[in-house]
Amino acid sequence: MSKKGYKYRGGTGILDKDGKSIFERDINTIVNNQIYLPTRDDLNDPTEGLFIDDAVFLFLEQLKEFSSKVREKYYGLIQKFNDVGIYSLSKNHSDELLWAYYASGHTGFAIEYDIEILKESLNHNKYFQFVFDFDVDYVECVPNVDFSTLYRRDTNDVLKACLGSKSVSWFHEKEYRLIFEGQGLFDIDYRAVTGIYFGYRTQEKEVEFVMDKLKGRGLSYYKMELVNRTYKFKPIKIEDKFL
Repeated sequence: MSKKGYKYRGGTGILDKDGKSIFERDINTIVNNQIYLPTRDDLNDPTEGLFIDDAVFLFLEQLKEFSSKVREKYYGLIQKFNDVGIYSLSKNHSDELLWAYYASGHTGFAIEYDIEILKESLNHNKYFQFVFDFDVDYVECVPNVDFSTLYRRDTNDVLKACLGSKSVSWFHEKEYRLIFEGQGLFDIDYRAVTGIYFGYRTQEKEVEFVMDKLKGRGLSYYKMELVNRTYKFKPIKIEDKFL
């Protein structure tokens, strides 16, 4: 069974800094077979990529007569962490907090991706040499990083150590993270998008708008419904009106 990831998007009435509809922007991004890769400074959590590197600077200070090149390399590595593109997905399509925070109080939608197709369409292509990916760890304390961490042979391990931890307060997100040496809009295989989940409050006209824009793709569509006598939501499959 293929591995799925979910990207929550906002509803109608939410505008970007230029006064344009975020809802239509996000649908057009899917229509154009693209994803947008932000840097960590663009993400909503200001503690993204936070780690303690006191041991690194202590080592550099102790060997300051000989360590100028190492210091320069380390600052270059930190800049790399600032410049990489980060695509965050959730492994959960039914969390009430995610629908409230990221889908404009259930008026938005969530994009379902086949993660392997998404990775395959971006790995070793004309944009990136590699795609790195991992599950985010949720921790009580900010992680410590030293040279033994930074000189691991596996780049994926280094990136996870420095960009793969968040406060336990975010545990409900169940985040899966893709890291790229690039940022901005990039093309993907259209088959990586396999379904759309509409929020509990998404209006019928928005549902039809999305289905019309994405007609012919054979996508699965779902509407979130409240489970009777609970606080939980579950997806109910709905008919594609433009099959």
